[in-house]
Amino acid sequence: MTAIELLQKARDLLADKRRWTRYTYRAYNYEDGLHSYCMVGAMDQANRRALDYCNSTERRRAHEALKDTIKEQYGFTGIVNFNDHPATNHEDVLLVLDKTIFSLEA
Repeated sequence: MTAIELLQKARDLLADKRRWTRYTYRAYNYEDGLHSYCMVGAMDQANRRALDYCNSTERRRAHEALKDTIKEQYGFTGIVNFNDHPATNHEDVLLVLDKTIFSLEA
């Protein structure tokens, strides 16, 4: 799996607002029976679900590209800092993933 595919699968996981969380890597909502993930947790889960695992080089490339986009767009120095910041919302998360995917496709 490529860095782009990993980011796309993580984005797909987080597309439903109920599947995004902050302050924790992964959470379970007993009301709706869904797991939710932070951005890093979604990338890890996407990689685990894949039949074609992402090698460490591609995982690193995805993480670095995401960190670069977050820094350029929002000024945060890390994925977790951005994800967990009280001002960050679900739309911000999807937007930064989309911009990162787009930048890697270019």
